[in-house]
Amino acid sequence: MTRYRSLLYRAAKAPAPGTPEWRAKLTASKIAATAVPSRSPHASYFSLWHTMAGTIPSAPDDEVLQRGRILEPAIAAWFQEEHPGWNIRPVRGRWWIHPDDSRMAATPDYIAEQGGEVLGLVECKSAADTTDWGKPGTDEIPPAYYDQCQWQMYCTGERTVYVPVITALRFAEYVVHHDPGHVERLVEQARVFMDSLELGIAPSVEADAGHLATYEAVRDLHPEIDGTAVQIPTGLALDYLAARASSKSAEAFELETKTLLAEAMGHARTAVCNGYTVAERRARGAGRPYIQAMRNPPTVHQLAPETFDFQEAA
Repeated sequence: MTRYRSLLYRAAKAPAPGTPEWRAKLTASKIAATAVPSRSPHASYFSLWHTMAGTIPSAPDDEVLQRGRILEPAIAAWFQEEHPGWNIRPVRGRWWIHPDDSRMAATPDYIAEQGGEVLGLVECKSAADTTDWGKPGTDEIPPAYYDQCQWQMYCTGERTVYVPVITALRFAEYVVHHDPGHVERLVEQARVFMDSLELGIAPSVEADAGHLATYEAVRDLHPEIDGTAVQIPTGLALDYLAARASSKSAEAFELETKTLLAEAMGHARTAVCNGYTVAERRARGAGRPYIQAMRNPPTVHQLAPETFDFQEAA
């Protein structure tokens, strides 16, 4: 039996998305939300817990998920053309359940094989915003997708995931290899999550209150308006009013500093302060350059330690 056939043999028929059987498994698309704070842009720990517990309905696909589903075959076709000697095989409704924990499962998009030898899994993505996408050919992909790839390898036993992506202007290919340390952390947080789910211990909303999915989950948990008034803590009231007042000024301040930074940079590619790169100018195709913050920007202490020390002393 070839490795490709062996991989298919270990798979099982996956239930339809949204069914109780599907909801009960912690799949690769969910794993990033088991971190606190969540690494997923689509779900928080709180929203995922209540969705899997059945206390709120599954969220409908947003524009990003819908776009990805529609473009997936085209992305796979491009990836096939880039590797003419490979066979990019659809999984056809299969999923892989981890042999040591039946609560964990993965549903990769495709399998890359050649002559019966599995070359890796394939996860197709689309991205309107390339902020978290690094150099093609590397594993510099958004954190949630990195978690997803590692989880697929954990459940299938494979050791490589290819991530072809279509952005606004081009196709690109990334490669994620098995990271045992990262997988160990994912498994630990997954078991904590699933144990709490089985015990019915709901998470606190405060752990991920800043995630939009948490707010949407709370709305789903309280769909009625009964006409009563509730007394809230003074601190919460002040925080809410202050946040409302500061959001507009924060946006204006960011635009102001971005404009001043663009003027200071002129035609330069990067902005450097005290040996640290703060931002860079990028351009999409023939478009005008724009300011882009670095993925790992320097801290205040790194840029101005004397200011930081003064603030600490105060």
